[in-house]
Amino acid sequence: MNKVKPSVLALCMLSLLVVLSCAMFPHPVLAGVGEGTVTAYGWNAHGGSTGLSNGPVSIVIPAGSLTLIKSDETVDFMSGGDFVEETWYTVSYSTSGDSFLYTIDPHTGDCTTIGSIGIPYLTGFTYDLTTQTAYVSAHDSSSKLYTIDLATAQVTLVGEITPGIIIGIAADAAGNLYGLDINDDSLYNIDKTTGQGTAIGSTGLDLNFAQDIAFDRDNGTLYGALYAMGGGLYQIDVNTGTATLLAEYGDEIDALAIPYTTIKYTVAVSASPSSGGTVTGSGEYSSGASVTVSAAAAEGYEFVNWTEGGVEVSAEPVYNFTAAINRNLVANFTLSTIPVSGVSLNQTALSLPAGGAPFQLMATVAPEGATNKNIRWSSSDESVATVNSAGLVTAAGAGRAVITVTTEDGNFTAECTVTVTASKDSAVPEPENELPRTGAYPDILLSLGALLTAGGLFYLRFQKKA
Repeated sequence: MNKVKPSVLALCMLSLLVVLSCAMFPHPVLAGVGEGTVTAYGWNAHGGSTGLSNGPVSIVIPAGSLTLIKSDETVDFMSGGDFVEETWYTVSYSTSGDSFLYTIDPHTGDCTTIGSIGIPYLTGFTYDLTTQTAYVSAHDSSSKLYTIDLATAQVTLVGEITPGIIIGIAADAAGNLYGLDINDDSLYNIDKTTGQGTAIGSTGLDLNFAQDIAFDRDNGTLYGALYAMGGGLYQIDVNTGTATLLAEYGDEIDALAIPYTTIKYTVAVSASPSSGGTVTGSGEYSSGASVTVSAAAAEGYEFVNWTEGGVEVSAEPVYNFTAAINRNLVANFTLSTIPVSGVSLNQTALSLPAGGAPFQLMATVAPEGATNKNIRWSSSDESVATVNSAGLVTAAGAGRAVITVTTEDGNFTAECTVTVTASKDSAVPEPENELPRTGAYPDILLSLGALLTAGGLFYLRFQKKA
């Protein structure tokens, strides 16, 4: 007599149980659930009919079948989880304030501790792709929303969600944040800036114990690993809050996380000219992520705009946009305009003879690094003194004139008062019929005088003797 192999017999028995279960408890067929399957991940907080140990599990959606990845009794249980790109993050539940942030390898189930969070009663974790921000929820006297630093595990309070107990939170691909309250069994929309929760509607279930919600971001569907008189996989309508059963498994599954397709775009930034300033923001960004690029002008330069392909995309040094395509952005700078603050002259008063040599006035524009040092010269009376474009002053006639220099930038002025005196003759004409001045031939005149004097005396003596 041939025997049936145990493995075949077990398979037949399992098939019979499935058929009987479907006949006795038919499950509704959901519109919008595709034929393909999605593998999600969670933490088995308390075993049920599956007989699985506590620890990380994989969950096939929509079938709801569970597979234990690794038995782990080292933590009470993981109360929240989500994927951040390819990494599965979770937070542990604690009543004493020693909750921790972890990453879990979805293939091996190995947990890596990032750090202590420092607050008790954590109930959920999710990640907003659009702002690249992680959130946790916690409940003490009320449910509150926090942001959490994925590198340090430090949290910052955003605000109160609801007085009830938010048991799980989830963000969709567009960054919309939702929470599930097990006090009133309702789905809530959560304001990320204030933390305030607004009820959408009841799930229609009596929810208790450990459970969580998560989005399949690739198709925009919200799923719940919910516990209401037994654990099961549900699809939740984000417009009404209604939860529809996909599959029962009996266990309490928490830290539900669904991988998503990661599309990355490259953002490249540069400065023109390269010496004009510094730019930041280059890197790879997930599709839908918020990107900020910034430009800071170097000394002597000022920011002009951001361009892409020669077309201006922003006139602000800090430019924000959503990652949707590869970007190549150029921050344009120009030399700074340094305004003139004043002007001075090397002389403020001059005295020149008419027709004399010109005098060079020198103007000094301040500050030394002023961009526009152009000046113009003028004279208040050109019949007295003129000035050319280089500041050269020429005395024209007796009198007084003011020479003014004016800056092109700012119209700053400086003045020099020029006094012009009449010119002196170079020679005085001799009067007519005037004897030569003795000063002209002194030796000749002295000799002639001596001769005349001697002759006169001789004549007188000669007459007396006769």
